[in-house]
Amino acid sequence: MKALTSIFFIILALAVIGGSQALFTVDQRQQAIVLQLGQPVGDIKGPGLHFKIPVIQSVRTFDRRILAVDPEPRQMVVSNADAALQGADPSTASGFEAVSGEPIIVDTFSRYRISDPLMFMKTLRTVFEANQRLEAIINDATRNVLGQA
Repeated sequence: MKALTSIFFIILALAVIGGSQALFTVDQRQQAIVLQLGQPVGDIKGPGLHFKIPVIQSVRTFDRRILAVDPEPRQMVVSNADAALQGADPSTASGFEAVSGEPIIVDTFSRYRISDPLMFMKTLRTVFEANQRLEAIINDATRNVLGQA
């Protein structure tokens, strides 16, 4: 009788461990992708309790909410070439000697949402890498706009 009870508890423990490895939850603020040996096999957008094959399948979750990118404020030099050329001596070949820069601090931000988690995972992999890429794009666009001023 004692052996039968211990076997029952061992089977029960294995079932609990297997069940905890096979079931996963997706929060209503998340969307998930099921990966089988690193390759995507399912796209789960709805919240709730879902099933996966233990050990073979893994789950990557992404935030469904609006995410923010807020790069550090940067000091940039803005020059007004037209104003500098108006006061420049017309006999000089170029007005670059008269251009004076005025430093300003520029603080930028951006908001985005992951609409296609599969494409996001294939191209950017993580939110950190997406934020880095967006920071570079924002800084380049800011410099381009301020350079035209």
